[in-house]
Amino acid sequence: MDMYAEFLKSVFGAFAGAFFAFLFLRLAEGLKSLYDRKCRHHHGLIKLEYQGNMLLDAIGCNEYEIDQIIQSFELGEKTGQITIPANRPVPFQFDEQVLYDLANIEMINEVLSYSVQIKRFNSDIAGIVSLYDLFKTALLQGNLSKENYIRNYAICVSKFKELRAHLAAFETRTKRLVAMAVVRARCDRPILNRLLHLSIRTRHERSFETAVTKHLTQQEKDIQMVRERSRREIERVRSKQGETEPESGHVRK
Repeated sequence: MDMYAEFLKSVFGAFAGAFFAFLFLRLAEGLKSLYDRKCRHHHGLIKLEYQGNMLLDAIGCNEYEIDQIIQSFELGEKTGQITIPANRPVPFQFDEQVLYDLANIEMINEVLSYSVQIKRFNSDIAGIVSLYDLFKTALLQGNLSKENYIRNYAICVSKFKELRAHLAAFETRTKRLVAMAVVRARCDRPILNRLLHLSIRTRHERSFETAVTKHLTQQEKDIQMVRERSRREIERVRSKQGETEPESGHVRK
């Protein structure tokens, strides 16, 4: 009887040991999966911040290109010349794969809406540029009169002015998106000593908007400083080259 009890005890001990080992293994795998998900979410926020900063630079470049096209047209109106600007705004580059890294619902919705706006901008830019290239080529090939060229050029300029106005609002939204990514990344950074907070926040804290506003203020100061430095550098280069007019070609009437 004692041998039978010892046998049952040993069998139960082996089973219990294997069972608890299995439970601890599954728990460790679950915690690692959760931690890896948080790391991927944080990495996605960093990528979003990087893309936003690159887009801010692209917005500034496109604003400059459009301004040069408008100035070239207005110069032609004043001088009575037909201008053919070499300036072109370019489509914006944005990697939507960052959405698969994010876990915060509000951030996901913001990025989804933002990516749709980028697609609309790219469609508008491509359409206007394609239209201008069409009648510019027709003019150079002698298939379009100067009067029709100027008339079509004026239509394109009006569309560029509309696009330029929307770019200002798009720039403000991009700054906010970058600020949101920065603040969210600080709140969701995967630190091992935060074992009780491994679950990713799906809603912003009460202090989130205050932190975003604070970052936007500092961000604006940094952007103005960089633009002023770039402006001085461009003026220095142009002064050496003797360039005083926007880059454009001229065909006399």
